[in-house]
Amino acid sequence: MANSKISEYSNIPANNTEIDGINIAEGCAPSGINNAIRELMAQLKDFQSGTAGDDFTVGGELSVAGAVNLSTVLSVTSGGTGLSSVAAGDMLYANGTNTLAKLAGAGATGSVLLSGITAPSWGKVPLSTHVSGELPIANGGTGASTATGAINALLPSQSGNANKVLGTNGTNVSWVAQATGGTAGVTSITAGSGLSGGTITSTGTISMGTPSTLSATSTNSASGSTHTHAVTFPVTSLKGQSSDSSQTGDIILTNLASFAKSLGTNGYQKFPGGLMIQWGVAAGGSTTTTVTFPTAFSTACYSVQVIALVSADVGGIDNATVLKSAPTTTGVDLSTPTGPDSFYWVAIGS
Repeated sequence: MANSKISEYSNIPANNTEIDGINIAEGCAPSGINNAIRELMAQLKDFQSGTAGDDFTVGGELSVAGAVNLSTVLSVTSGGTGLSSVAAGDMLYANGTNTLAKLAGAGATGSVLLSGITAPSWGKVPLSTHVSGELPIANGGTGASTATGAINALLPSQSGNANKVLGTNGTNVSWVAQATGGTAGVTSITAGSGLSGGTITSTGTISMGTPSTLSATSTNSASGSTHTHAVTFPVTSLKGQSSDSSQTGDIILTNLASFAKSLGTNGYQKFPGGLMIQWGVAAGGSTTTTVTFPTAFSTACYSVQVIALVSADVGGIDNATVLKSAPTTTGVDLSTPTGPDSFYWVAIGS
C-alpha cells in the first residue's frame, strides 16, 4: 500500500512502514524521516482543502466553531432539505419519498393552507365543501343546518306562544298577543276628527264627512258629518286643484281688478273665458279711416260698432259709415264721410 492519503493509513502502527513510497521502517535512512514528515504535511493539507477526495467519518460529536460551507446541498436522508435556497414566507413540504419542496408564501396574504393530494396550496376555505358541523350562536352562527332551524334558534322561545306576533320594547323582542276579531289598538274615532265610523274592528268602516258651505264667518272645524276651513274675504282666487296655474281647473274665480286691461280713450278689458272688449276714437276728414286695435285679439274680432261725432251738426243724417272689409284681429278699415270730426268705435272679440 502506497499510503498516499489518510484513508490508506492503517490503525495498526507497525503496519505503517512507508508513506507514499518513502521508507519509514525500522533502520531507515535519516533522510527518510524528514521526507516522510514533509509528505504527511502535504497529505494533511490535501485532506483539509478537500482535494484528496477522502471521506471523513466522525465517530463522536462533531463541533464546528465557524460556518460550515458545503459544496453540494445536504440531502433529506442526511438531515438536510435538498434545497439550495428559500424565500421569506416559504413553507417546506414533502412532495415525494425523501424529497422536500417549497410553497411560496408571496401573495398569499389572508389565505389559509389547504391540503392536497400531493402538495398543499394557499387559498380561501370553501364553506360548502370544507366546513362540517354548525357554527353556534355564541360564535356568530345559528347553530342550525336548515333555515327553519336557524330562525327557530334566533327567535325567542316559541313554546306556549302559539298565535302570537313578534313585538319589541325598543330594546328586545318578545311574543305578544295579536288582535283576533275584537277591538285592539285604536278603538274608536272621537268627535271633531272629521271622521265617522265609531268603534274600529277588523271589519269596521271609516267615512269622511261632507264639507259644509263656506261663508264669510267660516272657521276650521270638523265633526263626524262635516268639516270646514277658514276663508279670508274678499276671495281673490279659488281653483279646482293646486297645480292649476294655467287657469284651466274646474273652478276659477279671480279678482276682476286683476284681469288684463288698459283704461283710456283707446283701451281694452279682458274677461274670464277669453272675451275682450276694445274701444277707441279715430280722427275724421278722410274717405277711408283705418282703426288699429290697442291690442290684437287672440282668435278673432266678432263685431265692430262705429258712430260719428259732428260738432256742427244741425240735425238730420245725410251720410253713413260702413266697413270696407271684414275686421281682422289687429284692426278694421272704415269707409267714412269727410264731414265728421272723429269716429267713436267699439270692437268685441277674443
